[in-house]
Amino acid sequence: ITVAKSSNMAWVRMPDFTATSVFSGSVLKINPVDQVPYLGFKLKEEEKMAVIKLVDGTTWTAVGSLEGFGGEVSLSNYDFDIDKDGIPYVVYSDNSATTVAGAASLMKWNGTTWNYVGNQGFVNAQSQQLHLLDNGETIVSQVNNSNKVSFPRRVLVMSIYQNSWASSELPLLASGTPIYNCNLAKTEHAAYLLVVNRGAVAGVNYGHSVYEYKNGTWSILLNNYVEPNATQTGIVGLDIEAEENGTLYILTSDDAVTSGVYNLRLKKYDPVTKQWSTVGGNPLPLDFKTSTSTSVAISIAPDGTPFVAYRDEQDQDYPKVIYLDNETKQWSDPHKLADIASSNLNIAFSSTGVGYISFTDDNNHAIV
Repeated sequence: ITVAKSSNMAWVRMPDFTATSVFSGSVLKINPVDQVPYLGFKLKEEEKMAVIKLVDGTTWTAVGSLEGFGGEVSLSNYDFDIDKDGIPYVVYSDNSATTVAGAASLMKWNGTTWNYVGNQGFVNAQSQQLHLLDNGETIVSQVNNSNKVSFPRRVLVMSIYQNSWASSELPLLASGTPIYNCNLAKTEHAAYLLVVNRGAVAGVNYGHSVYEYKNGTWSILLNNYVEPNATQTGIVGLDIEAEENGTLYILTSDDAVTSGVYNLRLKKYDPVTKQWSTVGGNPLPLDFKTSTSTSVAISIAPDGTPFVAYRDEQDQDYPKVIYLDNETKQWSDPHKLADIASSNLNIAFSSTGVGYISFTDDNNHAIV
């Protein structure tokens, strides 16, 4: 039996942004106030941050100067977010910081200019793998990459701004615990952190953990987990999404099917049963295995449908997307977005159900 299902959805290419070159991709966010898509990125030539938004679905407009703002951004260590009031923020590893070269700086758009939140270079750490969210409290996660500062190298540093900055190692991890990577997600009243452990200390075996931050307290939802029959959690393809009711989706990779070969897996957390389950029952039905160039992202539509956007490494790096059909409970066939080699994919949905996917082409231009 073949189950077919019609759909009135279509992916439409928006106006390309070619006014300047993007360095190592962009971060896509939807403004919760007016549902307008924004991109935050590092300018390839100027090595500073820039933000643009799509006005009336036809024109990309700079938020501030298109020549960039702030200090010199270190490599591709930056993130971008918009708070519930529609105010954009950027965080980046700041080579211009006078405290520690590469310390994180946070900047906020006040409607006219970009201004620092607290001090430029607000943390005594060389900040890499930066992630930002603002849901009433501004939270920045980062991996310290220096042994000449107040934090051990490779540890996870959490910085929270409430009128002033407070930075510390995540209290649920033993001091000095090294990690590989992390990612953040938010709801209106909570934050969620996905971490891949590094495996250099006793009891840490390259698994992944999920932590919840609510009412000023961190708690564990998943602790150093490795899939059955897998040797470890992979260090690429890491993403997390949260729904307002506390339902979580995490994207990780593992070699549970074939030792040494890493497949992407989407898992769901039920806040009522407090159980985790694999979405679709198996690893994602993609034709490629993860590599250092893997680019993949997840988003959940307002009706609860999971979408996965990815760079197809077996098909000329074309950007593609699949979704889990709510009726058939099966993953859709891949939909190719464009005959363009892509990198650094993002996906996000507005509250009205409009989905956006962004990526960078070979000419370092942003495509949406």
